[in-house]
Amino acid sequence: MCEFNFFYEIKNIYEKKYRCKVTVIPENESQEKKAAQGLPGKPAIIIK
Repeated sequence: MCEFNFFYEIKNIYEKKYRCKVTVIPENESQEKKAAQGLPGKPAIIIK
């Protein structure tokens, strides 16, 4: 399972735990500069 799929599958857990909306976006679709800093095993996580 790739990292994107992993985080996509567990996003509901984070939404319930933190009572917020979670969006999982691949690096190539993100407009955030930080997205390019993600590495295998170290995703770029952006909180707004």
